[in-house]
Amino acid sequence: MTWNKVATIMWAVANLCLGSWQAPASAQDQNPMLRENAAEKLSDHVYMLRGFPNVVIVVGKTATLIIDTGLGPRNGDVVARTAAALAKTTKLFLTTTHFHPEHAAGEGGFPKGTILVRARAQHEEMEQDNGATLSRFSIRRGGDAALLDSALLEGVKYRKPDVIFDKRYDLDLGGVHARLIWAGPAHTRGDTEVFVKEDRVLVTGDVIHNKYGPVFAASGITPRDWIRTIDALAQLHPKLIVPTHSLPGDGEDLIFAQRGFLVALDERAHALKAAGTSAIDAGTIINAEMKARYPDWELHSLSNAVARVYAE
Repeated sequence: MTWNKVATIMWAVANLCLGSWQAPASAQDQNPMLRENAAEKLSDHVYMLRGFPNVVIVVGKTATLIIDTGLGPRNGDVVARTAAALAKTTKLFLTTTHFHPEHAAGEGGFPKGTILVRARAQHEEMEQDNGATLSRFSIRRGGDAALLDSALLEGVKYRKPDVIFDKRYDLDLGGVHARLIWAGPAHTRGDTEVFVKEDRVLVTGDVIHNKYGPVFAASGITPRDWIRTIDALAQLHPKLIVPTHSLPGDGEDLIFAQRGFLVALDERAHALKAAGTSAIDAGTIINAEMKARYPDWELHSLSNAVARVYAE
């Protein structure tokens, strides 16, 4: 069964269970341009623009929160217009799950007065990167997509946030409360999650996905670091998890699956290390084994993660 078929079935099941969802025609959209007038209602207060990445909008009576921006100001403008059509007031908060361009580089498309809130760890990681990820992003994906990415990112500069928080920042949006959380490193050092209390919706960025393998993007982060971050988020007991590069799903199921994948990866890497297998050979072995063990997942190379286990 192909991933697209799996994704369609998963969304159909979710639609039966949660009622308010519309089953899409295909799986995760990789087009770098977000679609106009395409907000999908996930719960009473939470909407999603599905694309590269999924962008989430939380609507309250007195303010609206947007989570992630899309790739570049043109996408940010699409997100801002979508939010304005849904919003009950003009007060707008913006946060980003991490500093990678498709998540944060669209902030220039948002209206003046948008309140940008960012975790300190993410802000520091962005400053240390000093635009390097922006520079190489347009050539990373290749082909026509690279040309479009480059055009979307032309002239992009990140602005300083209006609010910087350490581990937690609570927003009262009027009738709904959103908690911004830095639970620890995983995909990046500054991964930020958002928990919408009344709806029990957790937006996880690239930390917890749906049948999509972990990408160890920042140096020094190990599978055990990532597991600790997931364990902290599990204490929230979310009903629904919304990742940014895969489809939403049941909170308990996605936590269990992502944690199980990381535990299996960590245990196998430690076992091969103890047996005297080289890090390079262990990476080759584990990539093949995990692909066979998780045939319906979209997986990326795990060699980075294996090398970090060996460096512990």
